[in-house]
Amino acid sequence: MSYATGMRLEEVCSLKVRQILDIAHHVDKHDPYKSIGLRLSMTKGLRPGEVFLPSALVQEIFNYINGERRKTIALACGLSPQVSRDCGSLFLNGVGANYRDIGKPLQGDTLSRRFSKAVLEAGLVMREESFKLDDAGIPIVRSDGSYATTVRQVNSHTFHDLRHTFAVNRYLAGIAVGEKEPWKKVQVLLRHRSLKTTTDIYLRWVETKEEIISDGHHAVLRTIYEMAA
Repeated sequence: MSYATGMRLEEVCSLKVRQILDIAHHVDKHDPYKSIGLRLSMTKGLRPGEVFLPSALVQEIFNYINGERRKTIALACGLSPQVSRDCGSLFLNGVGANYRDIGKPLQGDTLSRRFSKAVLEAGLVMREESFKLDDAGIPIVRSDGSYATTVRQVNSHTFHDLRHTFAVNRYLAGIAVGEKEPWKKVQVLLRHRSLKTTTDIYLRWVETKEEIISDGHHAVLRTIYEMAA
């Protein structure tokens, strides 16, 4: 969802079911690229905003509400007598969560951990080297005078990188259709107060190979549309 809209982690977790139900009637199965506006109330700085979801993604979320989410609520009610009604949050801890947490609203730290785990499982890792420390927390020195180090693999992306990717893809799409000031469109969609904030953060991302970014973006969108079909 963040990949397609640029939404922040906290904004995704704060979504309510009613927000999707209110826009579900705009879904056009014949036009998966159709943009559907979604109003946000819980944003950074508590400023209301709007993002735009492709029709296919709205359909996929609607399927989640009527499928996986509904089953999660039913399971939660059966496991705990304290769970007697739907909390209304869109994204919930699913059946794989601790039984005490099933059916409760998905929290930002939980979503962040799950994303990091998925990145590692996908093999998107980088090597991180650090000093080995003794019991006192002091770097260990080898006999030759060099510091002992250890190398481990860590995930190469965080959830917030989805927002970065959205910004770069939107900029490249604007360039492709001849927009005169594509960064201004990106600023509006990211809900930045200042255009300088947008360019300072994302301009360096565009200096990579545009063709690779664009091809990868279209591959992801095709997957979303096929799932919603």
